[in-house]
Amino acid sequence: MHSSGVLPSEFTLVGEINACSDFCVVAEGKQMHGFAFKLGFRLQLYVISALVDMYAKCGSLADDRKGFACIQVTTT
Repeated sequence: MHSSGVLPSEFTLVGEINACSDFCVVAEGKQMHGFAFKLGFRLQLYVISALVDMYAKCGSLADDRKGFACIQVTTT
């Protein structure tokens, strides 16, 4: 998809982040995290929620808390 020049939507990214969560592959999830932010989905609630879920399921609690802080900042 990326090599053909088609950019993913936030829903595509959520699916990919959820797949990283299901297989507990934090390194790939962090790559998706960076890619999502590069594409401008930094404040997109679905993406942030998927990232929080992935980090929590994979045991990366420090990154998980950063996601919660981001959600609290964007909703107030």
